Amino acid sequence: MLKNDWLKGISGRVVATLRFEANHQQHGCVAGALTSNTGNEQGLCGLADDDDDDSFHANGNVQHILTIEAWEETLNLPGKIIIACFKASWCGPCKIIEPFYGDMSRKYSSYLFISVDVDDVPEISESFDIQATPTFYFFLDRHEIDKLVGSTKADLQKKLVAISELYI
Repeated sequence: MLKNDWLKGISGRVVATLRFEANHQQHGCVAGALTSNTGNEQGLCGLADDDDDDSFHANGNVQHILTIEAWEETLNLPGKIIIACFKASWCGPCKIIEPFYGDMSRKYSSYLFISVDVDDVPEISESFDIQATPTFYFFLDRHEIDKLVGSTKADLQKKLVAISELYI
């Protein structure tokens, strides 16, 4: 641990501790975690501390969709399997699965891995009636071929293997 700073509320009481860690700074992140006075801890850079492999912090080959136009252009790619992760920046399970999703984008490099933040492009998430994040959609030629709601690494891996067996 490199440094601790305390965030004080209006009353002057300590309400949270901001912890800066060396393992986060090596990735160019400015912070490690924010811990509230109730003991809840929230990572601030998306680095999954529970995984030993730090190499995937850069999100692999995942493309971030920021506009409806980019979404449409991506879905129109013929013959390409597209895996879309609907996520949110505030979602804890999304932060946990993000590094693994990045790893899978390198392992399955013939697929196109994209991420859509439900708050950045709400029109897209609303059109798919996203009720929980992360939610993964699998597309081929604009057709939905599978869907996974949740952030279990094993379930995502199984879906990718199954799709590989069926479509490649």
